[in-house]
Amino acid sequence: MKKLPFYRRPGRVGKFTGLKERMVWQLSKGPLTGTELCAIFGYSIGEFNKVVGKYIGVGKVVSISATEWFIRDDGARDRIYQVEKKAKVVVPRGRSQVFTRQTLLNVDPDKRQACIDKASKRAGFIKAGLYFDELESAI
Repeated sequence: MKKLPFYRRPGRVGKFTGLKERMVWQLSKGPLTGTELCAIFGYSIGEFNKVVGKYIGVGKVVSISATEWFIRDDGARDRIYQVEKKAKVVVPRGRSQVFTRQTLLNVDPDKRQACIDKASKRAGFIKAGLYFDELESAI
């Protein structure tokens, strides 16, 4: 299965590290309830409900939505989660996007050669240990 483009910034390392990324990966297959997600990840429904609230409806890369709360047969509260906005690659401002072979083949020959020249200069700076992000605009 193809993994969706997503960039994890876990913050604190612990039990829930990378939870949003793992949720997106599971929810890309289809909507799931909180109980099903807990069974997959090995959490209890109570601790999962406490943590997952901060991931609902926010994010530049991907957004997760949830239905209203409902009560399960055993009395626990649960929701159905799904991916609201497809995952996309977000390139930070001030940095150029990486060029792939396919994009280079589809580019105008003059621009293609300019990209190849920039890449060779960049490779030389990296090899010499002189490259840093601010240098990109000067190349």
